[in-house]
Amino acid sequence: MSQKVMRYDIADFLKVTPAGGSAAYHLLGLGVTKLDESPNPKTNTDAYVDSRNGQTVLTGYDNSFPIDSQLIPDAAAVAALYKVAHDQLTGADAEFEFVRVDLYDRVGSTGKVYHARHFNTTFVPGDITGAATEVMSFSGDLNQNGDMVPGTFDLDAKAFTAGAAGTYYAVTMTVVPVSAEVILRNADNEQIPVTVNEVTGVVTIPALANGTYGYTVFADGYVTQVDTFTVSSATVAIDTITLVEPA
Repeated sequence: MSQKVMRYDIADFLKVTPAGGSAAYHLLGLGVTKLDESPNPKTNTDAYVDSRNGQTVLTGYDNSFPIDSQLIPDAAAVAALYKVAHDQLTGADAEFEFVRVDLYDRVGSTGKVYHARHFNTTFVPGDITGAATEVMSFSGDLNQNGDMVPGTFDLDAKAFTAGAAGTYYAVTMTVVPVSAEVILRNADNEQIPVTVNEVTGVVTIPALANGTYGYTVFADGYVTQVDTFTVSSATVAIDTITLVEPA
């Protein structure tokens, strides 16, 4: 079945600088009931004397992110946006770095780094509302300033890296006997899926990023082998791993 991207598969982060603290990305999640994206494309249409119809060129975008949120002071990103309206902030005080992370598009086979887009934005407040017995709410738009920057976002480090995703390198391995099984793990002890060809013993390994990896090769009636290898901006060819029978 084809994957369907749900709203929770896209995460939004706002860089906030608390009083007396340092800037950090905070999730726009708690309290936020809507956070959409409106590309607002700009076009130019020309008609030429030799044609009955015009020709349209897409020239740019006036991107914005409409947001509706409940007022939850403990949610740092929500509180920062509300403060713009509440304190009637202007200029740089209403500007934020905003990152939209595609959680359905991981970089590599494991880890918590995902493809993302970075936007410099200005928050333009809308209405602040709340009827009797209702939670206070506010709305507004994060309007994009300048160009979008593609890159990646590390969920653990809460850090955006501009540019293309990291480079990956091929790793080759062959095991004897062909009935052997291989377990491969990264530095975070996360298992990386591999398969062993039952005829040739060639191990199919996904391309790997720079780092140190550990593997375990085992089979019934043979001594298990455990070792590591390091990927350092180059392909890695591991010598044939031949298991031996116990003495």
